[in-house]
Amino acid sequence: MKARFPVVPEVVREACASASPGLVVDEASPEAMNAALTGEAIATRYRHIAATAMAGLPICNAALDVAAEAFRVHAGRAVGIVVTPWFMNFVAADLADAPPSPALRAGSSIKLAAPAGEIELIVGELPGFGRLDSCSLFSPMGEFADMASAILTARKTMEALFAARPPRPSAAPGALDRRAFLRGRLNAGAEGAR
Repeated sequence: MKARFPVVPEVVREACASASPGLVVDEASPEAMNAALTGEAIATRYRHIAATAMAGLPICNAALDVAAEAFRVHAGRAVGIVVTPWFMNFVAADLADAPPSPALRAGSSIKLAAPAGEIELIVGELPGFGRLDSCSLFSPMGEFADMASAILTARKTMEALFAARPPRPSAAPGALDRRAFLRGRLNAGAEGAR
């Protein structure tokens, strides 16, 4: 049985929601809360970068802000999508209370298995945060008219990456037999039925 996380005060929930509209605090799961807070910590760093180093640069879409969307725990790490005025990335980061990922050289690539398939991530470092592995989805962000469309894209992307996939058919008994198929029967078991 999972232990319930203590109720998050309404003030904290409102502050998190106003800082990043996609931040969802799940009171029933400490892992989900840890992932959401990790996403918010990443977004906070990028908000600082947006207000300083990236402020006024032509690559930035002035209609967009910074947000951490649909963060969850997967493979022992926090994963989600970060939206900024200059990029949208799928990211993976270590959880605060988990052992750190093995040290890897920045710029090397790793693969993360997701229900939709493998995602190749580039190992990186976010100043003031630490290791952040990412996969670029969009850059630059000129094709987004507003923040709502960027957030919707981020959420739909996470849904697609983590949707349960039906099992693939196997060559089990009753599977399609090539000879039977060519004779107009759907499976090998149908031969005796004729």
